Amino acid sequence: MKNTGLMIFGTLGAILLGFIPPLIVWCLSKEKLETGEKEVIKTILNFEISLLIVCLVASLIPFIGKLIVSVCSILNIVYAIMAYLAANDNKPLKPLTFYEFVK
Repeated sequence: MKNTGLMIFGTLGAILLGFIPPLIVWCLSKEKLETGEKEVIKTILNFEISLLIVCLVASLIPFIGKLIVSVCSILNIVYAIMAYLAANDNKPLKPLTFYEFVK
């Protein structure tokens, strides 16, 4: 991993700030990132956008919505850590996404 600081911010920052850190890293540092790092940031950004949509829809459901949002929060932590480890090892990451928003 060549850009350690960017990858830590882009992947682990998603735990606290959602899709904002991966979006910042994707927009500002596309030319600075290596190919494997770009793929990890792209997949975690797609996952975070999908997760945001699921949480917004689930928050409209009265009782079970809170359970769905709680599960999504746990998935966010797990996939952010998995994304950091994948970027550290230069391996691909395939989290659950509904649509590829960033190509």
